Amino acid sequence: MVRVIDDFLTNRNLGLIFEANVGNGKLLFSSIDLGKDLENRIEAKQMRLSLLNYMDSPEFEPETSLIFEDLETTIYNE
Repeated sequence: MVRVIDDFLTNRNLGLIFEANVGNGKLLFSSIDLGKDLENRIEAKQMRLSLLNYMDSPEFEPETSLIFEDLETTIYNE
């Protein structure tokens, strides 16, 4: 959903926010801190609210499916 390219030399495609079906549920992952000091970080507060509203809507239907092992491999081996 949201990604950045780290720099022009390595050109790695890094996901800041992604969604997927995992097991019997749905996952929305964010590597952005959307939990701390939200009263002083209005952009983060709005992003969190927008993501929560999205997850509570019928539009939250991830197209990609992952298994738990995919998440462990991605998180711990990068």
